[in-house]
Amino acid sequence: MKFPRCPVIIFFLAALVAVRVVAASDGKKKEPPPKAIYEPAAEAKLAECLKELGDARCRLWVASMRVEAAAIAKITGLDSVGIKKLEAEAPRVADLCLGDWINKVETIYREEDSRDPDAIMEWFERLLTMAPVYAGQITVKNYAGPLSHPAWAEAVQHVLTPEQHVAWIKGHATRQQAFRDEIAVHLKPLVESAREKQRSVLFDGITNLNLYGKLSKETGEKLESLAKAVAGEVAETSRENVEARLLALEPDRRAEVLKNRNFYFGTDDAPDWRKTWKEGVSKSLSSEELSCWEKAQQAHTERRTHVLGALAVLLLDEKLALNGSQRQQLEPLLEKVLPDQAWMYPDYFTQFSLSFSRQSIYEAGTHVPEADLKGILDELQWRRWQELDASTKRPATSLQTRQPKGDAAVDTENAISNFLQARAVRVKKQLFANTAFQAENVARVAGVEPGLFCRLQSAARGAGEEILADWREKADLEAHAQLEGADELEVPKRLADLEVDFPANLQINQKAVWLKTLETELNESQRALLRQAEDERGRYRRKTICSIILAEFDRKTVLNGEQWEKIELLVFAALEEYGPDLALMYPSESTPWYLQGYLMLLPLASIPENDFKSILAKDQWDSWALSNQFAYNTRNFQSLKTRHQQRMKEAKQ
Repeated sequence: MKFPRCPVIIFFLAALVAVRVVAASDGKKKEPPPKAIYEPAAEAKLAECLKELGDARCRLWVASMRVEAAAIAKITGLDSVGIKKLEAEAPRVADLCLGDWINKVETIYREEDSRDPDAIMEWFERLLTMAPVYAGQITVKNYAGPLSHPAWAEAVQHVLTPEQHVAWIKGHATRQQAFRDEIAVHLKPLVESAREKQRSVLFDGITNLNLYGKLSKETGEKLESLAKAVAGEVAETSRENVEARLLALEPDRRAEVLKNRNFYFGTDDAPDWRKTWKEGVSKSLSSEELSCWEKAQQAHTERRTHVLGALAVLLLDEKLALNGSQRQQLEPLLEKVLPDQAWMYPDYFTQFSLSFSRQSIYEAGTHVPEADLKGILDELQWRRWQELDASTKRPATSLQTRQPKGDAAVDTENAISNFLQARAVRVKKQLFANTAFQAENVARVAGVEPGLFCRLQSAARGAGEEILADWREKADLEAHAQLEGADELEVPKRLADLEVDFPANLQINQKAVWLKTLETELNESQRALLRQAEDERGRYRRKTICSIILAEFDRKTVLNGEQWEKIELLVFAALEEYGPDLALMYPSESTPWYLQGYLMLLPLASIPENDFKSILAKDQWDSWALSNQFAYNTRNFQSLKTRHQQRMKEAKQ
């Protein structure tokens, strides 16, 4: 999935908004991406979703205004007639707030334009099914809720006598102060923690330049003071924004958010902090130290660009079946266009994890000039490249899983059948794209004649049909298990929650029909060429995955070249040992573990602490060992280790 800009404070539902870090090094605000325009069927479904969400939200607002009317009556002595007048105004005020809220929610969904096109209708169906739940959990920025809307204030003033209105103004101010006091209790430890983390990240990011040239004691003290000041500014601005947003919520929603700590401290609401920090650093460093810092930043950027170029080639290789020479030629071309993708280059001192998606990399790759590509790719590969280019721009397809309207009961078997039929469209498309790719790859590497190529295509498709049959059987079992004991009215929701996508570890090279065809149709020389090509591809893949892990770790700990090389050897060894287990534990076809910000660092948890400490400086080790990612991956490694031991045990049997 693409990564929407990480907001300063956001109350979020994980299913709705994926966090993207955009931290351009110059501190300039990045232009928002163009909003997605879907095909007519998807547009109609989105409109239906927004209407259902809006209706549900209005009901919640009306309920909150009725609660507020009761509070007003308690403070002012308003009689039952006045309460009813206020309650009668609630739907009108809710309707006045709805348009702005719907527009902002729609923007969120349309900015999710890199969602798998074949899944967008399914996603909208899920939204429709869960609209009453989602409507109460979505919080959008900068809109006037009913309790803060002028129309509600006017209605209250109109119903109350002058004396009652004075009492209400005073009572309301007292309530708001009580809310602020309650919020302050919740936020104080979080503000202090955010301030210290930001200070540590800023200070560690610059003092790690001791790896390149020692900073003077005086410079270190200046930087420490600067880091404290900037971190304090960011934390205070964040606190003010959290408080403002919490106060804008209805009381019951605010209580829920406080209870669950559903808020987040970031940096974007203090937009000048990067400029303040960089200007302060420039003034604090001597000319020699400043030159050292700038060279170090340039070295990090160049190394990251090289790694991202290799990653782009790796992901494109999965679609185009490149040979070694083509990979080598494409890398520098991709490296030229990747620096224009600002989100791939967040400031190295941020502690956020950065994830990637295949689709975002493909989109970046489409900026390579056509003339350069045509000189590298063959005819089949060029056709696939054009399909890939089109896929980054096309609207969603009409994949639908029909759900009943209202409270109508459904036939469970019918629902399962419709669900599997709809889901199979995406699985089959993905599967047969893979089989075609495999046949083309063999033909390209082994240099086969047209008749043999046709036989390879038939064998690959036959293997694909076997895998699809396996998938259908597995999906049917999972669907029935998911719906066991379900009331008929629960069926749509449970099916919407069911994940039975094509498993990444089932490939055609595990099927006898494909393996037998390769054995009988290819001669020994051709099979040797195929083995050689696969070995080269495997080595390139492992090295690139290792590099992207190092690049993310480098962004957090600021490694020098020697440290990079030493840790790279350890990570490579970890991948050799645990790579198969990682693929089995996290078999995502759309976003594998090594593209996910937190998971990509998991192999680091397998490296013995003493080995790490012998390479890293104390500040670097402390920065890593005290991070959330370290704790997360240390916990996950225990499960990975257990899985690995089980696999080794099974291999010996």
